[in-house]
Amino acid sequence: LKEIPEKIKRILNQLSLIENLAKKYKDFGNFLLGNVSGRVFNDINMNGVIDQDERGISPWKIYLIRSGIAYDSTISSDEGFYSFSGVRAGFYRIQQEIQSGWLQTFPFSQGDHEVFITSGTVETGKIFGNVTSMSIAGIVFHDLNKNGIKDSGEGGLNNWKIKLSLEDSLIDSTFSDSSGGYYFFNLSEGTYKVTEVLQSGWYQSVPLFPGTYLITLNEGNSAPYKHFGNYRHGNISGNVFNDLNGNGIKGESESGLAGWLVRLSGTRVDSTITSANGNYSFSNLPPGEYVISVYLPSNWGQSLPQPPGSYSVFLLSNGNLTGNDFGIYQYSTISGLKFNDINGNGVRDVGDPTVSNWLIRLKGPRSMSTSTDGSGNYSFTLLPPGVYTISEEIRTEWAQTFPASPGTHQVSVTGGSSITGRNFGNFNYGKITGIIFNDRNVNGVKDIDEGGLNNTRIHLRRDGIIIDSTLSDSNGVYQFGNLMNGSYVIEQVVQ
Repeated sequence: LKEIPEKIKRILNQLSLIENLAKKYKDFGNFLLGNVSGRVFNDINMNGVIDQDERGISPWKIYLIRSGIAYDSTISSDEGFYSFSGVRAGFYRIQQEIQSGWLQTFPFSQGDHEVFITSGTVETGKIFGNVTSMSIAGIVFHDLNKNGIKDSGEGGLNNWKIKLSLEDSLIDSTFSDSSGGYYFFNLSEGTYKVTEVLQSGWYQSVPLFPGTYLITLNEGNSAPYKHFGNYRHGNISGNVFNDLNGNGIKGESESGLAGWLVRLSGTRVDSTITSANGNYSFSNLPPGEYVISVYLPSNWGQSLPQPPGSYSVFLLSNGNLTGNDFGIYQYSTISGLKFNDINGNGVRDVGDPTVSNWLIRLKGPRSMSTSTDGSGNYSFTLLPPGVYTISEEIRTEWAQTFPASPGTHQVSVTGGSSITGRNFGNFNYGKITGIIFNDRNVNGVKDIDEGGLNNTRIHLRRDGIIIDSTLSDSNGVYQFGNLMNGSYVIEQVVQ
């Protein structure tokens, strides 16, 4: 028998591996659907419990709600029972549809049931109690955002007194339960006024002025959802500080600023002045949207908060919004002088003139350029804190003598600085020219008929050292340019 080729062996090995994996991983995932059930009943004594003589109610519609959408619904049986089967995993709410002339007694405060279904979950006992009579009910709740609506997360207020009047005569009163719910049952026909007794430090958002409900009951109807919304005032505070380095953070050496005007707009308009340590506060504010800003004079800038430089906040009931700080700084200036360094020593000596109309550049947190004025001065103003580099225009006929290489000034600016003396010195290059000529009459003077000598070598020496050389042109003219100050010797190489 021939030996199996290596290529075929590799293919067989791969097939064997795939077969083994297939045998190993043959799992099946399964989910056992859940079940939710309960009962709708006539809660005659309004205690939220199915007593022996209390029967089920039918037909009564029950909803299974998921993510705010009715996922399923069913009708209660003759004995008031209902159930949902085949319920998939997730969070659900069970809610009943209250029929005319009835009032829900359980769950309290016209609530519903919450269930979380996992594999095999069976939720039972989700009951709904209802009573048929002329009645009035509602919730006393903490209206965190003062919008007059009981939103999700706004809890009920316990032990608040609610008064019931008929024809301006007080006939009953009750206190809200642990969920904020209140109830008046077995009422006769007539027009009723429902009023809450405000507790100290609280304000009412609903119902609107005068803060009461006028309700007419007749022919067995009820009046649920007569809610009372209440809120408390809150505070907004912060600090205004001198941000010397402009980094938007209050450092240990950066103190608060007194006497600065801070403005508040929005639900309430107000203003205040910072204290000796820079603190400010607005108190007794109703819930709502607010904008906090600080007034800046023209010579001040702001590092905190970021543009537009104000805080937009929403204050909830009883809220305390702190840390609305403002970092500000006084603008700084950088200035200097441009001078003609006649002796090229890098120092402005007596007699060194200034140079006007010379371009000076600034680069940093704020970049710009300017030209020296008639007196050679320049300045940059309204500069925020940071590190800046100042440089000058380079001209071919000038050599910079100050500052030293790289020929720029670098300065670190803090708020309110006035940095002067950032000068620039330049030396206007000199030149030496002459003529090599044929002095026929040997009088040492170039006469009219004596022409120039072309291609004659001329050396330029300084301190005995040849630093340059050149050849005369066709007219005998030679030139040395770009010369710094000093003494030079010019010599001809005799041919």
